[in-house]
Amino acid sequence: MRTDDPEVPSAQLDPVTLPRVLMAGVSLIGRSPRQAVTGYFEHHGVPQRVEGDRLIADLPTGNAAVVSFDRMGRISDIRLTVSS
Repeated sequence: MRTDDPEVPSAQLDPVTLPRVLMAGVSLIGRSPRQAVTGYFEHHGVPQRVEGDRLIADLPTGNAAVVSFDRMGRISDIRLTVSS
């Protein structure tokens, strides 16, 4: 959830809490998990791409978040990959 008030500071994307934030957001928003995850990364200006059943987001840290979805469209796995 977020506010549209420009005076309220926006929470920054944190790779450590990312899996928990995505899962909590999906459960609160009540729409397609893929749509919620895509919207989260769009809100943070994170480039993303879809490869099969996975959404891959290139985080500002240089790492990537890989969110996999099952046949029902639910999040089945969230992994953070570290670039060398």
